[in-house]
Amino acid sequence: MNIKAVALDLDGTFLDSNNKPNNETIDLIGKLRNRGIKIFFASGRTKLEIEEVLPAGTEIEGMVTANGMGCYIKDRKILQHSLPSQLVREVVDLARNSNVYYEVHPLDGRRFALEADRNYMFDEVMREKAETVHDNEYNARQNVIEQQIYWAKEICAEDVVKVYFFSMSLDKIQEWDKKLQELQKKHSFTISSSSAHSNKISVSNVSKATGIELLLKEYNISTKNLLAVGDADNDIPMFILAGHAVAMKNANEHVKQFADDVTEFSYDECGLYHYLKKKFAEILCSANKS
Repeated sequence: MNIKAVALDLDGTFLDSNNKPNNETIDLIGKLRNRGIKIFFASGRTKLEIEEVLPAGTEIEGMVTANGMGCYIKDRKILQHSLPSQLVREVVDLARNSNVYYEVHPLDGRRFALEADRNYMFDEVMREKAETVHDNEYNARQNVIEQQIYWAKEICAEDVVKVYFFSMSLDKIQEWDKKLQELQKKHSFTISSSSAHSNKISVSNVSKATGIELLLKEYNISTKNLLAVGDADNDIPMFILAGHAVAMKNANEHVKQFADDVTEFSYDECGLYHYLKKKFAEILCSANKS
């Protein structure tokens, strides 16, 4: 297979359980780029959230943000959606009335929630980790609630690119998902998930795949020459798009069903590094010889 581009999920794939990248993996993708392979990040994170976890100087060819809500080549914006302000207001009100943890992510500036909801949101996050919550998600939410979230006096619903929801309880997040589906009867939007304990909303008919398609078009690369790596439900659209799809060892079994291959190691065992090093051994070897 002639791979010309690699699309990488971040959480549970490129990042470890402490939401940090592995230096060897960063070095490896640099070597692949030097051999002409385009590297894309495709994440549920916003552009700001992605930039927060990447070491300074990390270079890639393209970025799909917030599950397709944004698409960038370096600092050049290819596409940027925002959620309807009325939908943002209604979904936040619904979350508050349901005591569901939420984060509102604007295009520019810090994620926020209302100051009035601080106590119940702290109670949701700062308790014993449920067995089914992944370490990276648990660590991320605790870091956000303690350091990164801005507690606002009122909701600013303009230019919002993502509203994220989380619960330590599977039953609660599943009930919340049903409420979002009911809200879809009134508003048109997409529900996506990067774990069993969270979901987020975006505009209709966007996904990681729609963003990646734009990047491939910019570089004149066919989908059959794309390798995609991920671990969660929101990676399935890009798995379907890609010529070769790879699920992480730590992915849910139903996600693995959409993949052509599964990594030997998990995200906390440098699974992405080991897979890419083996997959591209031939061109990496030729690079060393030259």
